[in-house]
Amino acid sequence: MRFSFVLILALSTNLLAYTDSDLDGVEDALDQCPETLLNELVNAQGCTIKSLEHHYDIIIGAGYSQLNYISNQKEDTFTTTLQADYYTKNVSAQIIASYYASNNDTGMNDTVIAGYYQFPLDNQLSLKIGGGILLPTYETGYDNEATDYMGSLALTYLADPKIALIGGYSYTFVKDADVAGTLAYQNSEAYYVGVNYLVDSKLSLGGAYHNSDSIYRDVEPIEKISAYGMIRFDAHWFGNAHYAYGLSGSASDHALDVRIGYSF
Repeated sequence: MRFSFVLILALSTNLLAYTDSDLDGVEDALDQCPETLLNELVNAQGCTIKSLEHHYDIIIGAGYSQLNYISNQKEDTFTTTLQADYYTKNVSAQIIASYYASNNDTGMNDTVIAGYYQFPLDNQLSLKIGGGILLPTYETGYDNEATDYMGSLALTYLADPKIALIGGYSYTFVKDADVAGTLAYQNSEAYYVGVNYLVDSKLSLGGAYHNSDSIYRDVEPIEKISAYGMIRFDAHWFGNAHYAYGLSGSASDHALDVRIGYSF
């Protein structure tokens, strides 16, 4: 597995920090109708305009990190991502593909295909469970590429109309074969906790703490704190930015990710 799970967290910032409990494309902190079904087209406030069977969004992004998580070397690394999401009722699916370029290396990361099911527990608390595969869309040069598997749980609690508390846990089963004297892999787990704050009807801000294992043995856990903002331009267009500060030597000291998306 060339795509470190912490990189999945970095590339999937909105999976962790942007929360949408009813999966209608409107962030919880902005959603004035928090229990709409996924077959409903909503306005910028998350309230039903008309019923639909399906809902999609497309997100493109660009990121910068001071650590190459693939080689585990301190070097400038730029990543571009393309993400597509599909929703129907309480079920969603997504695919994330990305390409990186560092000082000494370029190439594709693993391509992530995942599915999720949303359980509204009550008017304030919701649970989302998910699972996915990491396809090895790369070459290591060691002929050890394998498909990896991951599972996740995420909780969202609406403390009041302006504050949402979030948290989640993920586990990745790494199937790549070790390379004697060179690479030793391990399964990895990750968790995060954070808070979203609604500034106004279009803007929300938040922060989170992230902790995840490296996919490589004998590397300390990757710890970071992050700050992020999400803006909705209209009923379809939205954008977000995410900054992370590394707390461990295994994390990038600074990292920035910017994305823009369209929902329909």
